[in-house]
Amino acid sequence: MKRSQLLLFISIVLFSISCKNAEKKKNHNTSEVLIKQTNNKQSLPEQGSQQKDTGIKKSDCVRSTPEPVVKKAIFPHTNFQLQKDSLVGIETVNFDNGDKLIIHNWGCEYYVLTFRFETSYFQADTTDMQYWYKQGIQFMNMVEKAIDTPVDLPGGINAIKAYIKKTSQPKLGEELNYGEPGNDIGYMVTVDRVQKITDKMYAIEMSFSVGPL
Repeated sequence: MKRSQLLLFISIVLFSISCKNAEKKKNHNTSEVLIKQTNNKQSLPEQGSQQKDTGIKKSDCVRSTPEPVVKKAIFPHTNFQLQKDSLVGIETVNFDNGDKLIIHNWGCEYYVLTFRFETSYFQADTTDMQYWYKQGIQFMNMVEKAIDTPVDLPGGINAIKAYIKKTSQPKLGEELNYGEPGNDIGYMVTVDRVQKITDKMYAIEMSFSVGPL
C-alpha cells in the first residue's frame, strides 16, 4: 500500500513538472513571436508628421539627398545640416528680430518640406486655429520667394486660404490637396502643430509635399 502511494505521488509530481515545462515553452515561444513581430514592424514617415528619423535606408528611397533650399542672397544668416542617415536636412534661418525659421527637408517616396516658425511677434491661444492659420499664411508669404524647391508653395498657400474661408474651425493635420486634377504627381499642405515655447515665444509648423516621385 505504501509502495503504491509512493508511486502515485511520484507520478503526480512528474506530471506537474511536465505541465510547467510545457507552459514555460509555450510562453517562451509566444514571447519570441512577439519580439520578432515588433522588430520587423517598421515605422514609416507619414506626410506632415513629425516623425522624420525612421531608420529607413537611403537606398530604399526614391528622392535624392536633401540639399539647402534657402536662397542666401535673401536670407544670409542660414545654416544647413545634413543628418547622418542622409535622409533629412535641417536648415535654420535666424532673423534680425530674434525670430527663427527651421526647415526640415525630408521624405522618401514624397519630397517634403516642414517649416517651423518660432516667433515672439504673434501671440495667441494655441487652440485658436483661425488665428494661427492666418499667421501661417503671413509667414509663408514672407519666405516663399526665398525658397528654391520643386514644391508649389504659392499653390499650398492658396489652398490654406481657401480652407479657412470654407470652415470656421480649421483643424491641425487637415490634408489639403492641390494641383492639377488627373495629374499623377500630387501636392499637399498641412498645418501640423502650434506650440507655446515660452511666455512670449510661439511656434507653428506647416508641411508642403509633392509626390509620389
